[in-house]
Amino acid sequence: MRKIRENFLVSSGDQAIYPAGLGMFNSDGTTKVSAGQLAIWDPKTATSLGSAITCSDYDSIVISQGLSNGKLRSCFGDILHGCEVKALNVETPICGVPDIWDFYIDSTIGCNENFSITITVDDDDTRNLFPWNKKETYTYSVDSKDCACSTCDSGFDAFKLACKLRDQINNNGYNELQVNKKGIFKNIPAYSNKFTASLLYAGATTSIVYCINPIAGSACEKCVDADVHIRSMKFDTDTVVTFTGTSNAAGDATLIEKLDSIVKQINEALGDNGSAVITKGAGSCCPWRLEINTCFGDFSLHSNLLGTAAIVACTPAEDPFSEITIANTCPNCTALETKTFAAGLRIVSAPLDLKCDPRAAAPNPVEGIGLRKLEVFPTKGFGCGKSYVYHKQAAGAPENLGYHFQWQEFVSNNGGAGRGHENFVRQGYGHLGLPLGIGRESAVETICKETYCSYAIEHSIPYRDQSVYGNHVSPRGTTIVLIPSGDATTQTEFESIINNYIPSCACPVKTAVTCA
Repeated sequence: MRKIRENFLVSSGDQAIYPAGLGMFNSDGTTKVSAGQLAIWDPKTATSLGSAITCSDYDSIVISQGLSNGKLRSCFGDILHGCEVKALNVETPICGVPDIWDFYIDSTIGCNENFSITITVDDDDTRNLFPWNKKETYTYSVDSKDCACSTCDSGFDAFKLACKLRDQINNNGYNELQVNKKGIFKNIPAYSNKFTASLLYAGATTSIVYCINPIAGSACEKCVDADVHIRSMKFDTDTVVTFTGTSNAAGDATLIEKLDSIVKQINEALGDNGSAVITKGAGSCCPWRLEINTCFGDFSLHSNLLGTAAIVACTPAEDPFSEITIANTCPNCTALETKTFAAGLRIVSAPLDLKCDPRAAAPNPVEGIGLRKLEVFPTKGFGCGKSYVYHKQAAGAPENLGYHFQWQEFVSNNGGAGRGHENFVRQGYGHLGLPLGIGRESAVETICKETYCSYAIEHSIPYRDQSVYGNHVSPRGTTIVLIPSGDATTQTEFESIINNYIPSCACPVKTAVTCA
């Protein structure tokens, strides 16, 4: 439906809804509602309401959010008329998933001069900094002599070729240089921090994925700790390696910020026998994905130092070289070919890092896809049927991040309760020219990296004009309430009120919603 405006109400701090039966305002006109706290109240008596209200008791209510300046920011029209609610919808946040590609190499690969693969990247950077429809492109090449067996008659060692390609992609040669030498070779070879490559190993337990979820924690220390305590790793029957400097102060959980350190310690311990890679969706409290690929079929992570308390992987272990179904582009072919390859690489896109600082060198664009998409394909040396590219997991875009709502809130109309900000951006003073805090940018309450449950209430303002025809006119708008996904107290209490009130207004019939 056509809407004249959207009003955003953004809660914070996992606060309870303003208690029922209390006055909304102080004697000086300021509100008693705390900053970031939601309140539902009766516009006729200026008294707060609770979960037992129905449409028969109150034909209209107000949903508001407290501001730090002692004012309220309220719903569309400053009043919500129960029988004028047209729809109620809720959307849960989605963190997104990384792009994952497998590149397989056949054992009968022939003797060629050079082998090359190409990886392209399509993300917010390329959409805003590159020419139209142009992607970041990286090509990695390996000479045949680096992977040859005893003679060319016996062909090439596919595993050695995969090793060389992995090293090229991860720039291992450069990373192993001494610090004083890196300045000389910093641009050789082409290197990207937007994806990593890992070797694949044959075996039912050689590819393991651990899911690591941040703990919501308090408002001051949100998503600092992981829900697991990774203290050691065990492999090769009885080899135990302990992790150092990765636990929180209490010694009962792994610090989220130390997951990169754990990955580095795993890679150092495994050496040429495997690798670890970690990634996550966009947003500060999104879960992490730790994948281990190793030739040791008994690899495991443990929650104690002795290697005797195994952490359960979140997905069943798999053999990446079990029969691969070869996709066929022929629409009339019914029987698809299956094949077992000799070697392979797994290429995983790096986490999409939201640059929420407007002063950053490359700030987040207004328009973007919010995810990083890769493409992998052979470009030289691989004959027909000698390689295969398998798209193991398609990139999934995040949803309901503060990043997505900030622009909507920024361009939303001013005017009305708590929306007295200026209609334009005010240029500040000083060397940086930072905003003065009184312009349009001061109205933005959403936090860039926060994940939100969004409650959209479509409603209208009842109005009958005073002309001779008495036409009924109902201006339409949307009230969008954003509650951080980890704020269980706010979510529960808010839903208990609106799910009792709105469905009771049977004009038209509505039902309850929940952000589960």
